[in-house]
Amino acid sequence: MNNQIFDIQTFSLHDGPGIRTTVFLKGCTLRCQWCSNPEGFDSKPTLSYQLKKCTQCLECVEKCPTGALTSQNGKLVVQHKKCNGCGECIESCQTQALKLYGYHADAQEIINLVQKDKSYFDKSGGGITLSGGEVMRQAEFTREILQLAKQAEIHTCIETCGFGKQDDYASILPLVDIFLFDYKLTDPKEHKKYTGQSNKLILENLKFICSSRAKIILRLPVIPKINDNIEHFKAVIALSNKYENIEKVEIMPYHNWGEHKYREIGLSLPEIEAESATDQEIANWESTFIEMGCKKLIRH
Repeated sequence: MNNQIFDIQTFSLHDGPGIRTTVFLKGCTLRCQWCSNPEGFDSKPTLSYQLKKCTQCLECVEKCPTGALTSQNGKLVVQHKKCNGCGECIESCQTQALKLYGYHADAQEIINLVQKDKSYFDKSGGGITLSGGEVMRQAEFTREILQLAKQAEIHTCIETCGFGKQDDYASILPLVDIFLFDYKLTDPKEHKKYTGQSNKLILENLKFICSSRAKIILRLPVIPKINDNIEHFKAVIALSNKYENIEKVEIMPYHNWGEHKYREIGLSLPEIEAESATDQEIANWESTFIEMGCKKLIRH
């Protein structure tokens, strides 16, 4: 299913410079074990069920055409893998225990919505940010939104993990003001272990984007006991020194606020046993980067 998004957040302050509107696209090839947006994994709509909100009226069972919703001993049973994302059950759920993450969106409709906040963008240096999921899973849709944003004179950012076709990145280079590039793990084996994919393609695309002279903010999801180590930090600093157009390095501290979403969409919880980063841990990471000579760090 094409042109699928799962959220639009206005007045975002952490997805690029200024006040921004962030559009979250569905679909991602990586399965990072610290991801707080698992509803963005699948390219098709994703059914969520919140047991605490459910009154067990079971009206939704009659609406479901695929047998994803059934009753057992008077209780609702949800089989997420059988759901086709049709949304027939949602209208019958008066308590909003059932929710569908993901819907078809038109690029022009998105830009029309974004333009409503253009005065805030112009005053703050903000604009639109495309995030996900992974935006390059829907490369054509991403390019269409960016083209319309440029026509509307709106500043553009994309957040990407770098896992995509190089030709697709090449096609959007003139349309992106800043790449927010998520650099997750340096060690190839660790990258494969914790994200499900090799980092070979990611590193190749980072090199390609850097060679194009595009503006880049290197964003670092830092997870206690997984990648908060000197070797990884050294590699990050080496990259930031190697490429002048990596303008800033930003630590993105791990938090476990999204754990409930895994249960609600029928996924097992990630295997990592990390806790949300404390203020002291974040301060220590920042101090370590500074002490190791990183001059591009964004301090929170």
